[in-house]
Amino acid sequence: MKKQLLYILGILMTLQVGVSSQMKAATRTWLGSVNSSYFTSGNWNSGVPDSTDNIIINSNAPYNLTLTQNHKVASFTINGDTLDLGGYTLTITGTCTFNGGKTTTGIIKPTGTLCHFGGGIIDSRIEANCGYYHMNGSSFLKTTILVSTGSASSSGTGNCTFSDSLTITHSGVYYFTMGSTNGDNFQNVTITNNSTHEFYLGTADSTFISGNLILNNTSSGGIVTGNTGGVTYLASGKTISIGSSGFPIIT
Repeated sequence: MKKQLLYILGILMTLQVGVSSQMKAATRTWLGSVNSSYFTSGNWNSGVPDSTDNIIINSNAPYNLTLTQNHKVASFTINGDTLDLGGYTLTITGTCTFNGGKTTTGIIKPTGTLCHFGGGIIDSRIEANCGYYHMNGSSFLKTTILVSTGSASSSGTGNCTFSDSLTITHSGVYYFTMGSTNGDNFQNVTITNNSTHEFYLGTADSTFISGNLILNNTSSGGIVTGNTGGVTYLASGKTISIGSSGFPIIT
């Protein structure tokens, strides 16, 4: 009987901690009313965010947000204005959404289920390890590293521009599609497909690669270009090569 009571008490304490965590999480919108500091309460609509909160940056704040240390948040959305990372790292454990605005310096590290690129200028290094991606626009000015691991397909309508190197490792359960409606523009690209489903590059329209293309394929998925009539152009003098992981012929 005593063991049963202790067991029930343990369950109740676990539930209480879970409910408290859910209640604690909040959405904090950047107002930038006072200065550029993350730690000034008046700069947010409902107090300074912590690691369990969701933060949103919209347009027309009097001051842009500037980080002075590394931060971790639950989810991140930027619709406008500029986020200056100050050379630090912003880690996002939930959904990461880029709809507009700009980020500068530092590292953006999404680690949640979804990372959505739908617009804006990202002048920060991207080190993303997410379930899946939406590649529907954005200008990437620094090195971009994307790892997909989830059970949903990554998809992209195109209009992405990469001014520095792009490395994609697809280890998800389903497809990874880029440029399904409009073309993308790349510099040096390295693609590794560890999935049993295809990685599609330059699916429709015209996609341009100004640097070299390195391909790795470790499973049965393969890498496909021009799946629905798209054309991928490689700049004169540049190369397509097999990377260190190899590209076995699957029969």
